[in-house]
Amino acid sequence: MWLEEKIRGRGFSCEVIDREDQAPEKAASGAFKLMVWNHMNTDWDHELLRKVVATRLPVILTGEPIDVDEQLNMLLMGVDDYVTMPVHTMELLARVEVTLKRHQGAANATLSVEDVTVEQSDRIVIKKGRVVRLTPREYALLTFLMRNRNVIFSRERLLMEVWKADEEGASEALVKGTRTVDAHILRIRKKLGLHNALQTVYNAGYRLVDNEARSGE
Repeated sequence: MWLEEKIRGRGFSCEVIDREDQAPEKAASGAFKLMVWNHMNTDWDHELLRKVVATRLPVILTGEPIDVDEQLNMLLMGVDDYVTMPVHTMELLARVEVTLKRHQGAANATLSVEDVTVEQSDRIVIKKGRVVRLTPREYALLTFLMRNRNVIFSRERLLMEVWKADEEGASEALVKGTRTVDAHILRIRKKLGLHNALQTVYNAGYRLVDNEARSGE
């Protein structure tokens, strides 16, 4: 494949898959930093795209020209870029590198609220200078809320964003329902003392509020 050769030539390793239905499984494997998805016509499978986007793996789509509304729908879905074919190889490689840098910067960013700091590059949570151990799911829920502070999320939305990104999480969510979100929120509050910042919004869900937002209430 022409793109595979060019990508390897830039010092990246890559894997080519022939079946689009394998894309969600590959995206969720944790073995890749970005997916370039080439589709030969305009009938994109949105359900497959949603499953890939849910894994939070950066994804660039390449394909035939589509209308602006369809491109906007894909970007709002969480796709990073849509590149119309034919495209110059160097342009596509540049888009790959820019997307990787943008996501790497976000992944390495330090998050903080009150006296709690998260070093995302090392997946370390610190409160008052001491490391606090969280389970992988607690960590995923905390960092999701920290990256989207002041936004109210329903329990169902949190299940979709945090639990359903992988098969194991989906099974857990289906069995336990929204009660598992409540349990994880309670444990995060207790471990990190975020009783004021991690708020329950009546009949709506949860939100993590920063100091400035609380002072303006």
